[in-house]
Amino acid sequence: MTFEQLRYIIEIQRAGTILAAAEKLNVSPPAISKAISNLEDELQINIFIRTKTGSYPTQEGERIIQLAQQILNCAEEMRQIPYQREKIALNIGIYPQEITELIPAIVTSLTEIVPHVDLTINQQIAISDIIVQLDEQKADLGLFSTAQLLLPFFNKNIVVRSLISSRFCILVSAKSPLAKKSFVSPADLLSYQMIIPTDPMIIKCLQEFFRPFPLPKCLLRTNDQMLMKKIVLTGTAIGTCSELLGRKDSLVQQNQLVLIPFKYQDEFLPMDYFYAYNSKKQLNQAEKEFIRILKTTCSY
Repeated sequence: MTFEQLRYIIEIQRAGTILAAAEKLNVSPPAISKAISNLEDELQINIFIRTKTGSYPTQEGERIIQLAQQILNCAEEMRQIPYQREKIALNIGIYPQEITELIPAIVTSLTEIVPHVDLTINQQIAISDIIVQLDEQKADLGLFSTAQLLLPFFNKNIVVRSLISSRFCILVSAKSPLAKKSFVSPADLLSYQMIIPTDPMIIKCLQEFFRPFPLPKCLLRTNDQMLMKKIVLTGTAIGTCSELLGRKDSLVQQNQLVLIPFKYQDEFLPMDYFYAYNSKKQLNQAEKEFIRILKTTCSY
């Protein structure tokens, strides 16, 4: 029995077929098939039922795969033991600033599990800055909110995983005529001035959201969320925000600012939250624990 065989059976269960698992693992299908057959012979158990449509675990096979995952997890923990004797650097890029509200609870849990972590949180001025830093391996993880439609434009080396879904909203002053609306469409906003971020990725996202309408007239370009909210508060312009973080804003809770879901072609537009990392680097214990705690925090 080898670690490779254990990785193979786990990936076959995930992928559904030997061919798909082989492509994921960059191993030939015959090599995987032979390795699984040897493991089944050694254990005297049929781990998979092979059909024309795919490979499916038997009842005993499901238990074997669960144990295989536990073994690989334990092996990884053993590899991380030397790193627990010294500081483990963890550099995280965040955008927008409001995501930092998730950090205190995560840090508390993380330092209990990985006491030697040396954590740095960098509030970036743009999503594109996070992607560049991940690509150059100057940051270990990135946390940001954006639309799914932008993901194909990211560097192929960057692994992006969804955390939680929200809705794209327009942020207006409580005194604005828009504040009474249950939702707004692009046509509703054409006569208003908007504060538009400088981040090229977010601009592209907004252009796609408003298409085929043009973006509203730009009053100011800035990625500073606090500045944006202060100007919106005056009623001079409108801004943008995700519903998830916007509801936690004190000005929204005090009914000074109003979040209005954005609707286009009878659909509310999603604005998801993601974490990302460079596929070329192997995640260490601190990074894996940060992601695990982050997922748990976002599920509440």
